[in-house]
Amino acid sequence: MSDVSRFRSAINGFNRTDVVNYVESISVEHQKQLRQLQNELAQLRAENGTLSAEKDALTEKVGELEAALDAAKTALAAEQEARKQAEDEALELLETVGFGSVWVWENGGFRERGIRDLRR
Repeated sequence: MSDVSRFRSAINGFNRTDVVNYVESISVEHQKQLRQLQNELAQLRAENGTLSAEKDALTEKVGELEAALDAAKTALAAEQEARKQAEDEALELLETVGFGSVWVWENGGFRERGIRDLRR
């Protein structure tokens, strides 16, 4: 850590002025590093606050989108059920008025299909 060769010898150890100057220079360097780390900590705390707010906003948005997706799924299921019911009613009506078959669009072309075949 310390370089002992920096200090001149004195009668009872090292030269006092050299030691005091060394301690002061180390103290100044330590204070610089401390300020730098404190500034970095303040910046990281500010960034953390910003990111935390963004995370909260995105979490809320995810909740809203999940609710919208659930509503869309429910609406789709209701529409599919209503379509199925309308198709069944139409086929029943066609059968009631005496149609045994109808022309339907399948696989890129019209085909004649029996009403009973369509009910499956």
